[in-house]
Amino acid sequence: MLSLRTQVKLPSAVRFNIVRRGNIDTGTYYDGINSKTEVEGKGKSVTGIVESDVSGNPYGHRGYAVFLETGTARHMAFPNFTDALEEYSDILVEQLRRINV
Repeated sequence: MLSLRTQVKLPSAVRFNIVRRGNIDTGTYYDGINSKTEVEGKGKSVTGIVESDVSGNPYGHRGYAVFLETGTARHMAFPNFTDALEEYSDILVEQLRRINV
């Protein structure tokens, strides 16, 4: 399982990238970044999730995080999640190595 420290740092790194790149318009994308852990099969499968939940936006801005991340034909990509994951990938790999199966 990912440590609590890593679960807290990944969303913070994503938020940092959003601010650094100026991806703040309404603040919904920034405010919707959160993390959670899903455990299945009595702990045999553990998934750490960092996501952008923009469902609270009254203007219906849903599902646009992927377009910001990967870009479109008209707009360049802003890989906020990818860069954060790359930053912590060594930490994640080390934590996975410590799991006794």
